[in-house]
Amino acid sequence: MLALFLAVACATALAACGSSDNAKLLPGATASQITANLEEVRRLAAEGECIGAENAASAVSEQVDGLNGVDKKLKQALGEGAARLNEVVTSCEEDSEAEAEEAREAEEEEEFEAEQKATEKSEKTEEKAAEKAEKAEEKEQSKEEKEPPVKTPEPPAEEKEEEIPPTEPGGETGSGGVGPGAPAGES
Repeated sequence: MLALFLAVACATALAACGSSDNAKLLPGATASQITANLEEVRRLAAEGECIGAENAASAVSEQVDGLNGVDKKLKQALGEGAARLNEVVTSCEEDSEAEAEEAREAEEEEEFEAEQKATEKSEKTEEKAAEKAEKAEEKEQSKEEKEPPVKTPEPPAEEKEEEIPPTEPGGETGSGGVGPGAPAGES
């Protein structure tokens, strides 16, 4: 759009300039300077250098304002073209600011997403650690259930005196052996 406007402005403004003896037309040197500045605006705008394009458009406006001895209609048309050029270049700057704002917002969103991913990763790591600890605890409990219980030694029982079976009447033991009441060697 800017290139089309510049082309129309140049063609209109410079069509009647430079080669005539008529004092109401632009002198060749002035027309060349304005054309060079318009070309500079076009180049800078195409490269996205909106501030430089705005400065070059201001130079064109100053050149048009400084024209003397030029047809009033021609000067008015050039002035309107220069004013429109400045509007277009200013919108280029505003577009750059909007693009910069969009870039900042996109960067902030990327940072937010990166923080979310880091938080999610941290949470997953913590969950895995908790699961690992739980599995280790379950494994330990399973081991304890499989191992036979350790028996604690019982305290030694009191020793009892050996009981002697009762003797039968007559002094003999029923087992045919020597009893405690019988003297050895008498039987």
